[in-house]
Amino acid sequence: MMDLISSGSRWPQMGNKSGRQLAQQLLLEDPRLEVIYMSGYSAEVFGKDFTFDEDVNFITKPSQTHKLAQIVRNCLDAPIELKLKSRSELALSPAG
Repeated sequence: MMDLISSGSRWPQMGNKSGRQLAQQLLLEDPRLEVIYMSGYSAEVFGKDFTFDEDVNFITKPSQTHKLAQIVRNCLDAPIELKLKSRSELALSPAG
């Protein structure tokens, strides 16, 4: 069982699947899973094909250790009820 994954924007080794597609696939298996999206691109560039909701965790690479640690802590401390609600909405939205 995983509690958290970190996903990039593209996964060439998985048929060029997007990080969002990978996350949606994993969230169908476990809606409690937390996702942190990481990219070498800025949020503006990364977000062209991606809708940033308030519960989306995004960090640019390279990142400061304390900033990444804070995002990880926030993800792991989030109440399960909120995760399940937002995950059900994510599963219904089209993959980017």
